[in-house]
Amino acid sequence: IPGKGGYFNVFEVNEDRSTGEDVTNSYAYHYTDNMLVFSHRWLRPDLDPLKSHPDAEDNRKLKAMKNVIAKQDEIWTEMSRFERPLYIWMDYLCVPQRDRANQKKAILSIPAYFRLSCKFCALADDAEAFQVYLSRGWCRLEVVSSRSPKPFNETWYVPAQQHVFYMKDQTSGELDWEHFKNPLDGGLTDKRDRKYIGRLMEFFANEMERFCDLEDHEVYYQTGEREFLKPEDIPKEVVEKLNQYV
Repeated sequence: IPGKGGYFNVFEVNEDRSTGEDVTNSYAYHYTDNMLVFSHRWLRPDLDPLKSHPDAEDNRKLKAMKNVIAKQDEIWTEMSRFERPLYIWMDYLCVPQRDRANQKKAILSIPAYFRLSCKFCALADDAEAFQVYLSRGWCRLEVVSSRSPKPFNETWYVPAQQHVFYMKDQTSGELDWEHFKNPLDGGLTDKRDRKYIGRLMEFFANEMERFCDLEDHEVYYQTGEREFLKPEDIPKEVVEKLNQYV
């Protein structure tokens, strides 16, 4: 659950899946650096939630997620000890899949979820599969979401290092602005999702435009760090593209 800028609160989950006790003080680190978001294409999609599943029968996606954690020092090369991910966010695990009403609420909360993390990793078998990933509407939305401005105390920042992990050869690559594509033009299993994606795109376009107009003292940036982008690092055509997508 989002806390003040740059932090999040940790709650237990009760047996009935309701929110339990606040246990934030039991954990040493709960910064945006400590949350890793996994983005992926569902390998067995189906409109019937009982039949739909994100992984293959050989569990290769689960194995890849474990490998990303094991290789995190190689992927996030400038990461220090306190910046290690302690939590993960993945739609299948963190968004209700069989409760349509709460699923809609969770979908519209994607901006809040992504603001909890400055580490993003897309999963694909190989470079060819990554292009298929980039053809999907929800995958495109999550790539856009990963670069949404995030708060840190009274300032804002945009993370620079976002990655794709190739499951077959266990290598990774960095995402760039060229991977920003229109989610509304991407493929969707459920066409009703266009309405929700459109509302989210309007939010992201407004947020990026606002970030680009911030004064220096309103931007969080550490000299020499590759983790952060300044407003001048955001290409003008990116903001134009986002507004066009809306």
